[in-house]
Amino acid sequence: MMSLTPELTDRVTTVGPLSTTKGSPHGERMYWTMQDAELQGARLSAWLAAPGMDWMAVGDDGFWRPDVRAAFLTADGATIWMRYTGLVEQIDTFKSAAEN
Repeated sequence: MMSLTPELTDRVTTVGPLSTTKGSPHGERMYWTMQDAELQGARLSAWLAAPGMDWMAVGDDGFWRPDVRAAFLTADGATIWMRYTGLVEQIDTFKSAAEN
């Protein structure tokens, strides 16, 4: 049996959403600016080096598809480029949390 151990915590403060691209030939997108973020764990401490972006493709199937990109500077001066994607299901619990 596999056991997972948490590596780090990612804390993010965003601003937005900015105006959407509703009506775009590539579909609607929502945008948030990451104004503050940190990565903290036993082996890593890093802070947002420049504003990052959270672009969210809004699907007709009830899912949003994030495309998140940000650069971090570690405590020892290294640069980390982070990008992740995924699926966010628009259930009532998520919608109420996103409104707060």
